[in-house]
Amino acid sequence: MTLLRDPDLIREFPDLAPRITGLMLASPGFAALYAEYEIVDREIRAIGGHTEPGQGDHVRGLEKRRARLREMLHAMLKD
Repeated sequence: MTLLRDPDLIREFPDLAPRITGLMLASPGFAALYAEYEIVDREIRAIGGHTEPGQGDHVRGLEKRRARLREMLHAMLKD
């Protein structure tokens, strides 16, 4: 596993960068959530603004999932 391939969380929470790195190494649960966050984020970025008819609900679902994952990761960082 490469740590923080896309350091989106570090850009979003720069004051928590050491904690993010530490949890990536020490917490399999955090690492799994972060990996899922990366997958969803990559999919959203790949779609970009190029949605086909009928994809709107799918993209909104991905965006909601990414927001929930971000909230869960942030909660773990604040513990």
